[in-house]
Amino acid sequence: MKEEKAAKLRSPEIALKMTVVAHCMILSREGKKVKWNDLARIGEAPASGTVLVYTRKHIELRNYTDVEQVKNDLADEEILELHLFNEDKEYRCISTESRRFEKKIESVSEFLENPGLDKNYTVFQETTQLENKYTREVGAPAITALNKVSYDEHGLGYVSDYRLKIWRPNK
Repeated sequence: MKEEKAAKLRSPEIALKMTVVAHCMILSREGKKVKWNDLARIGEAPASGTVLVYTRKHIELRNYTDVEQVKNDLADEEILELHLFNEDKEYRCISTESRRFEKKIESVSEFLENPGLDKNYTVFQETTQLENKYTREVGAPAITALNKVSYDEHGLGYVSDYRLKIWRPNK
C-alpha cells in the first residue's frame, strides 16, 4: 500500500500539479500577472506547432496551427508559463518573482539537435512519456527536452539553453 501511494506521488501528473500550485502561491503573493498582451517577443514563436501552457486554472498541451488561435484561447488567462514549439524552435515565457526581471522571462531557443563536431556544444536529450489524454491531443507518446550543453574555458560542461519538442519515432 505504501509503495503504491509513493508511486502515485512520483507520477509526472502529480509532480506537475504540485509545481503549478507552488508557482501560483508564490505569484499570488507577489501580485505579478502575465497576460497575452505582456508578451513582447511572441512574434518570434513558431507559426505552428505545440503549445504547453500553465495558467492559474489549467494545464494544456495540444497542437496549434496558428498563433492567433492560441492568442484567442488565452486572451483572458493569467499565464504562469507558456511554451510554443516545433521540431526546430521554441518560444517560452515564464512569469517570475525575481527582482531582476519586471514580471516575466521571455526567450527563443533555436539550436541544432545534432550540432556536429564543428560546434562548441553538444545536446543531451531527455524524453518523458505523456499521459494518454495528452498523447491523443498531440498525436505522439512523449515529449523531449533538448538540453544544449556548452563548455567553459576549462572544458566543464553546463546547460546553456534548452528547448522542447514532441518526440516522434524514427526522427
